[in-house]
Amino acid sequence: MPFILKLDRTRWSGSGFDWTVIPPPGPGSAPRAEDYSVIEDVVPSAVVADLDGDGFKEILFPSYDGKVHAYWLDKTEHGSWPYTIPTSGASGDDFRFASEPVVADLDNDGHAEVIFTSWPKKATGGVGQLHILDYLGRELYRINLPAPDLSRTWNGGLGAPTIANIDSDPDLELVVGTVASGVVAYDLPGSASARILWGTGRGSYRRTGTTGPP
Repeated sequence: MPFILKLDRTRWSGSGFDWTVIPPPGPGSAPRAEDYSVIEDVVPSAVVADLDGDGFKEILFPSYDGKVHAYWLDKTEHGSWPYTIPTSGASGDDFRFASEPVVADLDNDGHAEVIFTSWPKKATGGVGQLHILDYLGRELYRINLPAPDLSRTWNGGLGAPTIANIDSDPDLELVVGTVASGVVAYDLPGSASARILWGTGRGSYRRTGTTGPP
């Protein structure tokens, strides 16, 4: 569950919100696995961005429950959050994990999109995906990452993607480091006027992960 702490490490309250008591975990929030031989694990950081354009920032994070969560400052998840990572339906592919998300208002309509990658259990031989959700956790786009290479049987994206303009056109690209197919890049059509709110892991190329007051 997320915590909001002040600089002195005491729990935060303010602006009409009280995080001195954290929200209780929901049903099914226990880890699906913590066994490295079953599925790769990572140590993700939280993401802080204003998803709905109301001037207050939300807290997003992937969890070992196989979901990506987004908490508003009222200590609830709005819309369709949390988002359960889809599986292929193949035998043994009963849950997947997700990378840290990045956040950008791709079409500059005042509502942000949330972008991340996923990966499967090792024994399934599956392929993770690239996911794009709207600000309420509704799926907009989902495609498979490339098939594995490098003598691997599965592939996925463990680290946060990075949003950047890496070519000469005005649209942004999404750069993804995969487990078994190297670095891949995807074009983000219609993103020339996008607002990048949290564009890479830990929020900046210096990995500072800082944000202003909620």
